Formats: sequence, structure tokens, C-alpha cells
Amino acid sequence: MQGLDRAALPLPPGARGDRLTLRLAATFPAFESFGMVMDPEVPLERLSEPERMSVAVAYADGRVDEAVPYDEAAGVFGVVRGTRDYAVAIDPEAEIQSVAVIDRMSTAAFAVLDAQVADGPLKPRVSPPWLPAVTPAEPASVTVGFDIHDGLRWGRIASGMLPAGIDLSGQPVFTIELEDGRTVGSDAWTTQRTWTAGTTQNVVLAWSDGGGADLEATFSITRGEGDGAELALAIVNRGSGSLLGDLRFPVLTGVRLGAPGETWGFASRTGGVIHPGPFAFRDGTGERHPLQVDAFFHPGAGVTLALMPRDKSGRFRFYEVALDADGGRYALAHPTSRLHPDGVWDPAPVKVALLPGDWRAALAAYTDWTDTWRRPVAAEAAPWFRRGFDVLSDSPVTWRKSRGLDAMLDFGRVIDAQVDEIAILPDVYHVFDWAKTPEHGHWGDYDNFQSVGSPERFAASLDAVREKGVRASVYLDGFLSSDAARRPREEDRLAWAIRTPDGEPKQSFGDAKAMNLNEPGWRRHLVETYTRAYRSLRPDAMYVDEIGRSLDKYTHHPGDGSRVRMSAGEADLLRELREALPTDLPLWSEFTPADAASQFINGSFSYNALVGHFGNDAFWSSEPGEVPSYQTLAPHFINLNRFAFPAFKSFHLVSYPHTRNGNWTLYKVPFFNGDGYYQPVRESEYMDEAYRSFITKALGILQRNADVYASDDATPLVPTRIPGVYANRFASDDGKTVIYNLYNANHHTVRGPVLDVAEAAGSVENLWDDATVDEAPAAGGGRTLSLALGPRALGCLRISPPAD
Repeated sequence: MQGLDRAALPLPPGARGDRLTLRLAATFPAFESFGMVMDPEVPLERLSEPERMSVAVAYADGRVDEAVPYDEAAGVFGVVRGTRDYAVAIDPEAEIQSVAVIDRMSTAAFAVLDAQVADGPLKPRVSPPWLPAVTPAEPASVTVGFDIHDGLRWGRIASGMLPAGIDLSGQPVFTIELEDGRTVGSDAWTTQRTWTAGTTQNVVLAWSDGGGADLEATFSITRGEGDGAELALAIVNRGSGSLLGDLRFPVLTGVRLGAPGETWGFASRTGGVIHPGPFAFRDGTGERHPLQVDAFFHPGAGVTLALMPRDKSGRFRFYEVALDADGGRYALAHPTSRLHPDGVWDPAPVKVALLPGDWRAALAAYTDWTDTWRRPVAAEAAPWFRRGFDVLSDSPVTWRKSRGLDAMLDFGRVIDAQVDEIAILPDVYHVFDWAKTPEHGHWGDYDNFQSVGSPERFAASLDAVREKGVRASVYLDGFLSSDAARRPREEDRLAWAIRTPDGEPKQSFGDAKAMNLNEPGWRRHLVETYTRAYRSLRPDAMYVDEIGRSLDKYTHHPGDGSRVRMSAGEADLLRELREALPTDLPLWSEFTPADAASQFINGSFSYNALVGHFGNDAFWSSEPGEVPSYQTLAPHFINLNRFAFPAFKSFHLVSYPHTRNGNWTLYKVPFFNGDGYYQPVRESEYMDEAYRSFITKALGILQRNADVYASDDATPLVPTRIPGVYANRFASDDGKTVIYNLYNANHHTVRGPVLDVAEAAGSVENLWDDATVDEAPAAGGGRTLSLALGPRALGCLRISPPAD
């Protein structure tokens, strides 16, 4: 069987059992192009998605279920090269009519060597993490205890919501990892004095390294809201010597809500992890961890411990969040820094709250706080950007310069080609390399038009985009300045550059320097550059490349040992750009910035799917991930930033290479999240019919229902009735139309009651496929919706208001 084929397998008449066992021989390429890797270098070790292959089981009652074969020896789903035994779960109560292996690849081949029906249920080692609806505990007051008499230690977190409390007794509240490898906890400090002012208790502690660094710490505990305490810390060096260290504040270890195994963790990192463990993350401020909230919770008790930094400036930190058999661990690790005499370490305060509910309560408490200070005014001034779902990205100078100026700048032809190919008119046409020239490089001044003829010629090509009914966006970079650029001056580039450990300016891409966003001079240069480019070209949107990640952007202080991060500088830059440019001009970045920075712009690309799939940020390579793939850890790939801040638009960059033979399964992620797609310019040979059909359907639904997907009423991961099935809810601003996007993370078809909806009236329409949706009154009011979802399949249900 080869190439989009299916073949029926002979089985005895009336065959019944718990599972079907298959001996399959398979061959397929060892590598493929995927993600950011254009060459076929990404290992393809296992076919684990139905877009590649599946087994279809037809029953005598007319049902047809599909499944990805389970490799019982390896304990995972999917088929490998060579010959191996696999299993597929079947309905033991139904008579099997036929079985077929479906090959959806043009580059694979399969042979069935044996097929048997067997007894004994299929028991996968790993199932998708899934929570039923959680009943919140009855609210009760909370006490966060500390031992402050001989150093500083945690005590107990007590509340009537959790009778056993959370025992952290004896643990340090903060630690400093010193240059010599020692770790000094707050329990090793000496208490100097305490006092109380209003609802705030203050403790002063002292510690000396014996080498001239005499440290004084002021720890403050503010109570008053009844749900916990806000903790603050400031450390001053009162001595004559300096100290190099890594501060962690706060630090919690062994966090247990209830008996061992009853605690779940919530990490608001890229993709949103909601899991009973084990897991361990160390994520920097920015797209890896854009929200200031994490939690540990007890689903059975309906209680969550929320941990929420209170930073309004976007300062960098690492979020260390872990959960294993010993309980949860949480720490905010601040960048390595030298504390000089009279210097101060003053990390952001942190709210520790015990709340009724699960992870959703923590997320709601966090957004209640951000609503008090975030002012995302730009989003409301450019509603068209928020209602866009398809960005068509072009690099004409790189890809088409050899065709001549007119052909290179014929953007209308490129737009027409997409419409002809997938029947979708893009919302935004984004031009990357318009300022790239051999004489002056790509980055820095953006006042070089040799490659695109002239400012007037390039602006005319952008006008042609608008004549098609598409908005035009242009690229600039926030960090890079080419060595050959005319602006800024060479002496300014040297003064503003990021420094390596030996004090040299950091080179990037061979012919450019990476700039320090904490330098006001560089930010002023960028503001002037963006303003000049806007006046010259009048684009509909402007892009700020490389902004939002922060992870690899830091500068060294030579001989000092400190590493100064850029995330606060990113926030300053975006605020200054927002203030200088028209409010109705959308600004967007490459990565999703931290909350303090994202309020100044309209949206960003998102690498949510790629980072989650590979388990690291190196999605442009084929290196193994740092953490398990989200395919098992968080298969919903939820874009929590999109739901915390619905006005901030995400366009997912999933893959640059061709989309063929099922390598495009991650394209389900943007649709499930109600997000947009970033698509590079493609010709017809870059996609197969399966992908073409998918992307036409997904973008069509999003564009036709923009009033629902672009509203403020968006709820992530509403409870469902079937394990492994996830649902997001979107409602129009008037609340009359509701859409549920569904995703079945299971590797087999599921059938039956999927979710309970509060909407008791209105017609239900299946927008995704022709599966029948059955309705029944729900026990608590509203309706229960039942349908079939294929393996790893999307669904989309729209509830429209009743007819008058």
C-alpha cells in the first residue's frame, strides 16, 4: 500500500474483541524538511499522526473509527520503519465488518503481515493530561506563615479551604548562589529588627561573606486581601567589598496540596502546561513565559496556590517551575549580577495566594491584577489588525531579485497566486527585506532603496497591495545594525553594542552588531528610523524583529561577571515607538513579549507550536529538546497569552518548508487557539491537496467568523466530558454567537457527549465537518453536545442566536 491508499484486511466474519493486533512492515524517509529547516534534515523516526497514516475499523452498525497504531513494545503511538507489532483499540461490543490501513503519504509504503482480534484492553503508558470540571472550595481566609526570629524561613500556609495546609516550615525564602559555588539561604542570615506599618510586617536581616560584602536585607510581608500575602525584598551592600551572585526570590520547595500525587502544576509558559508531573522548566521572561503567574493546585479539593510576580516594567527573570513525587518547586532566578558597595538588589514583589478553584482561578487573579495597570490602547485603534488571520510573508529581494525589478515588486501577482491556490485573500502582506542592499547591509538605517528602485517605487508596490483589499506591513529589526550601515555612526554602534565576556562588541550574522536595548541612544535611533520609514512609505503596519524573546539577549560587564538582560529595554523601546507613531498604526514583534511590553503593541508572531513540539527554542535546528515534547506534556498547545490578553494578536509561524505528507499537523494549533497564521509565500508545488484543503477550511472559518474570534470574550480549555478532548470558547462581543473550537488529542476516534454548554437556546452548526451533533439537556442547565471526533482531529461548533 503506497501513496494515499487504503486496503481492507480479511478478518473472520463476526469478529469481536478488545483490540486489533497488526504486524506491519513500513518504509518512509529518515528525514524531512520541517519548521525552520529548509533542507531535509529533521529526523522522521515515527509516523504518529493520522495525516500520515492510520487504521480504519468499520463496524456492522455503520460506524467507522480511525486510530494511529500503538507500539506496545515502545509504549508510544506511531509506526517506525521496519517490521513491528502494533495494536489498535476496538469496541468489544460491536461486530467488526472490515479493517483498512490508510496511507496518506506519497513517500511511504506499508505491508500488513498479520492481523488478529485479541482480548484484553489496550492500556497506553501515557495518556493526554486532562481534568474534569473542578468544584471550587468554599472561600476562607488565608494565613501565610514565616519564622523570622533567627533568620528567615517559611512557615505554614493555612486556610479552612485546605485543612492540612501547605507545610513549608524551615525552608529559606530566598537564596544567593555565590561565585564559589556556595548557596546561602535566608535561614543563614541574622535577624536584626522587625516592625509593622499598617498591614505590612518588615524584617531586617544581615549576612557577611567575610570578604567585605556586608549585606542587609529588608523583607516585607503585606497582608490585607485575605487570600495570602505580597512579599517584597531589597538587599543592600553596606560593606566595602563586592559580591557576585545569583539571587532567587522567592523559593518554595516540596509544595504539596494534599497527599502525594494529588498536586497538579500550572506553568504559564509557552503552550501552557497543566499537568500532574513530573516536569521541570526554567523559562526566561518573554515568549517562553510571557505571563506572571504559575500555580500548584489540588483538583479534588478545589484549591490552588497561585504565585504571581508584581512587575510592571518587564524586568528579566527565570521562572523555575517543577513538580515531581516530592512536590512542587518554584523559584524566580534573577540574572547573575555583582552587588557593589551601596548597590541594591530589588526584585519585583510576589503575591502568594491560596484561592478556591484550579489553575483557572490563578489565571483570573492574574488578569484581574493586570487590568489595573495594563493599557493596551493601540489594539482598539486598529480593529482590522485584530480581525486579521492570514499574514502572507514575502522576501522579494532575497527570492526574486534575479527576475527584475517589476517582477520582484509585483506583489499583486503574489497575492493572486495565493487566492488561486487556496481561495483565501490574505489579510496582511508583510515585506521583509525591502532595505537589504549589498552596499549597506540589511539593518540599521532603513534608508537604502537601491534594491527596490526608490522610495516612491516601493511605496507604489505597497499601494498595489492595498488595491487588492490587503493591508501592507514592513520589516525593521530592533537589535541589529549592519557594519556597513550609514546610520547610526560607527562610534555610536560601538558604544551601544552588546558586549561579550571579554568586552568586545557582539557580532551577529557576520556583518552586523547586536545592540543593547538598555542604551537610550540606540532606542532614540530606532524611534527616529521608524518615524522616517513610516513617513516615507506609509505602511499599514510596522514590524519589530527579534523583540520579545530576551533569552539570548544580554550584555556582559567585562571583569564584573554581571549579565544584564534586555527585557526591560524591550518594554522601553516599544513604549517609545508607540508614543512616536500614530496610534492607529499596528506595531508587531517577532516573539510574544512579557506583559509589561506587550501592552504597547498590537501583536506578534508566535512560535508556540514549534517550541512546544521540539521541546526547546532551537526550532531552526534538529537538536533534541530540553523538555518533553508537548505532544505528550501539553497536547492542547494552548496560547495562554491570547486568552489573558485577547486584544493582542498572535500569528503562528509553524513552518517554512513545503507542506506535504502530513508534516503540517502543527497547523492545527493556530486554529484551535482562534489565532492567525503566518504563511511564507508559496508556489503550488509546496503543498499537497491534504494541506490545501485544511488551510482553506481553517482560514475560511476564522475569517468568516472574525467578529467572534476577535472579541474580548475568549475562554481557554473549558471543561469537557471526554478525557483527552480539549475545547476553547469564543463569544461575540454582544454574547449572541458562541463558537467552541475542539481538539481530540487522543490517537483514536472518540464518540459521545463531548461538552456541556451554558447556551440553552440557539442552533448548533458543525463548521468543521459533516459529523452529526446531537443535543440533550444538561444536568446543571444548558445542553450536552455529542459528536464524533477523529484521532488528533479538530472540531468547530457554532451556536447562533435563536431566530426572532
